[in-house]
This record gives sequence, C-alpha cells and structure tokens, in this order.
Amino acid sequence: MSDSGDLQATFAREDAARMLDAQRRMQDGVASYPQLTAGGLSRIDIERAVRRNELRRVHPRVYVNHSGPLTWEQRAWAAVLYARLKVEDNALAMANEARSEIDAIARVAEVASRSYVTAATLQASLDRAHSLRRRKLIQGLVDDLATGTHSVLEHDGALGHGSWRDQARDADRTLDDLAELGTMKSCGQTCPLNE
Repeated sequence: MSDSGDLQATFAREDAARMLDAQRRMQDGVASYPQLTAGGLSRIDIERAVRRNELRRVHPRVYVNHSGPLTWEQRAWAAVLYARLKVEDNALAMANEARSEIDAIARVAEVASRSYVTAATLQASLDRAHSLRRRKLIQGLVDDLATGTHSVLEHDGALGHGSWRDQARDADRTLDDLAELGTMKSCGQTCPLNE
C-alpha cells in the first residue's frame, strides 16, 4: 500500500472513531455492537472492554460505557437499540424465506430505507445468521447498499437489466412477443386486450 493509501486508511479509522464517540455521547453512552464495530472496534476489542469494565452488556449486542446503574435515558436507548437490531435480524429472515428473489430484495430494501439501518448494521446481522439459503443474494444487497443503492429497482440484475434504457428495450420486446402470440392485437396508439 502506498503512503497516500496508508494515510487515507488512517483518516478513515480516525473518522470512524470520532463518529462512534459522537454517537455514544448522543446516546448517553449506549451503543450497539454494529455501531461499535463500525467505529473501528473488533469483537476482541469489545470483549476486552467488557472484561475491563469499560463497557457493560445491557442486552445482547447492546453496551453502555460504565459499570454503574443505568439512568432512565440509558435504559431507553438500550431498549431502542436492541429493538433496532431485531428489526434487521427479522428483515434478513423474511428475505431468506421470501417466495421470490424480487420479494427478498423488497424486504431488504424496506428495512434499509429506515434512517437507523446502515450497510454496516445489516452486515453485522448477516454475519450472525449462519444458515441462510439466499446468503449470496442478501450479501449482494448489503454490498449494494454500502455503495449507495436505495431501492429495489437500483439493485444490479434484480430485474434482468442494468439501466433504464435496457428496461425500456425489454418492455418493448415483451410487448412485441405478446402481440406475436395473439395475446395483444397491434392497433397503433392504444391496444385493448383480446378484442
């Protein structure tokens, strides 16, 4: 890696740590596992902080930055963060059990539209799920989200084409095929079905 690459990586780690620090302050010292890992902590770092009483586990995958009693605000943040983790886990389970790939994509896109769901939190949820038959598809969706995809229609290959021009071409071909089969009559501007 070049010196500029090393410097960029250092800046990225520092930015992530600053974001985590600001997030924990905003949330009264409470943070979820995905927030901690997005902030640059590894699983081992988190386990070490728990052993040193720098972090305390409040709920599964939810931590507070002290070992004393929780304030009302901290209990509320812990409950909200825990519920958010469940939303992501449930969305991935629904995507895995969806009847079709497009339904699976819709489940992930639906949960990804929530302001508190990020590619990192979905990835953490996916990492916890060990037996998903649609893992490759769901991983691709999470990767797409990380690169800026925001809807079902933007997912590469979801509908068999990559651009709006390709979609229009496919729609025209489908209409031509239906007309040839006699499903639709070619009649100019408007075409009532099966006249």
